[in-house]
Amino acid sequence: MAPSQAGSSSRLTSLDGLRGIAVLAVLVSHAGERVFPLIDHINTQWFQMGQFGVTLFFLISGFVIPMTAERRTLRMFWTARVLRLFPLYLVALATAGVLTAVGIWHRADDLTVGQWLLNTTMLQGLLAQPNAMTVAWSLTWEMLFYLVMSVLLCLRINRHSAALALVALTLANVDAVRPLLGSTGWYPLWWMFMAQLFTGTVLFRHMQGRLSGTTALGVSAYYVVTALHVTWSYMGGHPSAAHGTWGFIPMSSAWIAAILVFGAWYVTRDRRMPRALVWTGTVSYSVYLVHPLVMDLGRPLGGAAPVVVDGKTTVALYFVASLGLAWVSHTYVEKPAMRLARRLTTRPERRDTRRDAGPSLVETTRMPFVPALVPTRPADRARPLALAGRTAE
Repeated sequence: MAPSQAGSSSRLTSLDGLRGIAVLAVLVSHAGERVFPLIDHINTQWFQMGQFGVTLFFLISGFVIPMTAERRTLRMFWTARVLRLFPLYLVALATAGVLTAVGIWHRADDLTVGQWLLNTTMLQGLLAQPNAMTVAWSLTWEMLFYLVMSVLLCLRINRHSAALALVALTLANVDAVRPLLGSTGWYPLWWMFMAQLFTGTVLFRHMQGRLSGTTALGVSAYYVVTALHVTWSYMGGHPSAAHGTWGFIPMSSAWIAAILVFGAWYVTRDRRMPRALVWTGTVSYSVYLVHPLVMDLGRPLGGAAPVVVDGKTTVALYFVASLGLAWVSHTYVEKPAMRLARRLTTRPERRDTRRDAGPSLVETTRMPFVPALVPTRPADRARPLALAGRTAE
């Protein structure tokens, strides 16, 4: 195998391993909140594992989405994204609806038909509507990020990632002052989630050679300061337990740990990850959507989850059932959708497709003062494109 191919392959598997870490953190968090008091105590007092996992997912998305967006037309990009996210999401949502109708899944008992239908768009959170599946809130931010990236591509400012991250972080800091003025709300968190996505994009630009290490470190340091400021402004006046998992210590530690872990992955990204983590990362989207269906079976709305034998046994059953069903959904829902996406978005070789598909986003967004997307070295040229092809899945 050529060196460039080997480097690309190890980077792909290490990225899947990072996804595995993220989804396992979410699994442990949600299992503990339901039936394991020790994990629940850690979540509310010291380290919010679910937020750590989701933040890691946001950083990963910010890193990989520019690869898929900037080498395709806008139509191709959205075709790939829709087929990547929606088939499994709609299957999971329909399953939740059926389980709710037969009376064994109660997390969405109070939703109206209109709210269920709105949930099919993944945009319910932007309209202040409840999520039928609690984990869907993060998918709303994924969709919003795709929309923002599309606008940036059309305006030809998509490569100014450091500036975009700094703007989002600054808006989070400005909005975080509002509690001192007697105002309430969660707007800084909105900006913070977007900043997490763009911080991942900053490291992608550094990998491309478009940003210096000093700039990338500077943005990351500003991210840490903002995480502390936002969480303290909105949560610092409340004991962690009184404010639930949104306390200052558990939230700030989760956000900061995520950027540290992501940074550690970035500097060691050509090293191989354990196979178990890579496999878990490969099915991570399925795990993320399937596990609430498993963990909330028979749980009354606002009530405690049923315990089988004891907390440890229940957590073990949660993991086995979630990972097993995730493999099934990944095999029979995700993979067919990804194959269809590749067929619809892969351009035929040895022919000029520009008249059929239109100019690529790389071509339409290139500025006179910005170098080409692909580095000039052959080894570096192969890696981002190979990684983009995989992460599009």
